Amino acid sequence: MVPAGLTILQALGGVLNTQQASIKLRLAIGVAAIVASLVVSGFTALSIQGDAATTASALVERNETDLSILTIKANIAESMFPAHSYLIDGELGAKEAEFLMMLKGVRNDMERLAAGEEPDHPEQALIRNALVELDELESIQRRIFKLEDEERHAKGPALMRAMHRFQRNIQDDFDDFKLAEQTELKKLTAVSDAHNRRAVALIIAAAFIALAAALFVAYTGNEL
Repeated sequence: MVPAGLTILQALGGVLNTQQASIKLRLAIGVAAIVASLVVSGFTALSIQGDAATTASALVERNETDLSILTIKANIAESMFPAHSYLIDGELGAKEAEFLMMLKGVRNDMERLAAGEEPDHPEQALIRNALVELDELESIQRRIFKLEDEERHAKGPALMRAMHRFQRNIQDDFDDFKLAEQTELKKLTAVSDAHNRRAVALIIAAAFIALAAALFVAYTGNEL
């Protein structure tokens, strides 16, 4: 027969082994919780950085677009100076060549803006409409440069009014374009801000979990 004392020692050994296994399991769970919290915090921080970079890029693009719009408006206004001058003095010279060169630059700027927009965005339709109106503006200017001396006084004022009307139409298109860009940027910023608030809350929660897990690991480690 096995002595009673040996049986008791074996039982105590089994209990201790079970307790140690339980402690080690709890330690493993605590360490895993700490690692998981750190990983979650790290990825969340990266997502915040990504949102910030996207918003910054959108702001830079918005500023570049605003500058392009100002340039287009200024160049359109300048392109009408040769026609105005011709109606006043009747001297053609290089005026027609000047306005054609200016309008070519305007058209290139418009097409470059269009290339940067998605096909289904409202900005794309606004630029296409502005390009059609630019063709009309060019057509009127060409008609002005073909006016004879006696026609300049008779037909010139009406053509000048038509020219300014198309100029205002193009300006209105780009005002709407700018408004659409601002609306898209506000939506992007709002989504980014909401995401960042959730991300910060998640980071704080992960930090608390990591702290609690660290305390749990320290407490459990003392039981070994």
